[in-house]
Amino acid sequence: MRKTVAVWDPKTQQTKYQSPFTKNEYLQHLLRVVQQQVAYRYLLADSWYASAENMTLVRALGHHFVFALESSRTVALSEAGRAQGQFHAVQSLTFPDTHPLRVYLRAVKEAVLVTRQVLTNQDGSQGVLYLVSSDTDLNQAQLTMIYQRRWKVEEYHKSLKQNASMGKSPTKTLATQANHFLAAVLAYTKLEVLKVKCGLGHFRLKAQLYAVELKAMYQQLALLRA
Repeated sequence: MRKTVAVWDPKTQQTKYQSPFTKNEYLQHLLRVVQQQVAYRYLLADSWYASAENMTLVRALGHHFVFALESSRTVALSEAGRAQGQFHAVQSLTFPDTHPLRVYLRAVKEAVLVTRQVLTNQDGSQGVLYLVSSDTDLNQAQLTMIYQRRWKVEEYHKSLKQNASMGKSPTKTLATQANHFLAAVLAYTKLEVLKVKCGLGHFRLKAQLYAVELKAMYQQLALLRA
């Protein structure tokens, strides 16, 4: 998003620029634009986009959503409970082992499913992920499987930033930033081609490329010393 609105920051005593749209407003705009161009059944997103406005728009467009949900988000256990203002934090709910809960959000008309997943990290620590979906016909396994597809997007962004230097652009103008973005995407594409050809992940490929470059540099330095 282009940052065109000037805002004075009293702390730094400098003028900063911000976008005239929030990320959620931009998402809503994109959803309306792609409505006639992209066929999809589920919209997957993290908790940043799990607002009632986004959920309502997705349903109005004829699709379902599967979003991550903040543990502090409140829900009612029945439609009557919502009408009476009886809301509970998601983290305080008791979840069955293999079935999501059918609950009601404060500002979303239809019932939704909420599920709790306990994730174990490599160091043995555990984290909790809450998911919410408008498709009340899903079971626990289906809901989990659908949301896992989003992980490929996270892997793409991670490699784009860490292996293709997407976030290390020194550029300032729109044209040079667009060029840097294109170059990063092309670098990612080449890594993906090498991944398929060599059977190696992006990070390992990058490490091997660095090793080759360092060896060539060392040999060049040895020649200069001679």
